[in-house]
Amino acid sequence: MKKILSLLAIGLALSFTMAHAAEEKKMSQGQKMGACAKEASAKGLKGDEANKFKSECAKADAKPAEKPMTQGQKMGACAKEASAKGLKGDEANKFKSECSKAK
Repeated sequence: MKKILSLLAIGLALSFTMAHAAEEKKMSQGQKMGACAKEASAKGLKGDEANKFKSECAKADAKPAEKPMTQGQKMGACAKEASAKGLKGDEANKFKSECSKAK
């Protein structure tokens, strides 16, 4: 039981660390538009051409590539689900184990 709780704690800590790192890398919409405007200017685009380029550029940056979940992220998500369902003890541990294998 102590091993499972230790693994769960490590998993949650890793998932929070990963989420925080991802937040730091995000650019605001204004920063994206500024970077895209500089790129359009460097390419010599003007008027409607520049506006279209900036719009497409900002949209392209807005969709980060999907990465598979780490084991810690899986355990964290499954732990949240177990808590939301009100599961405790062995029942929660069984659920988390099956859940992390399925993700």
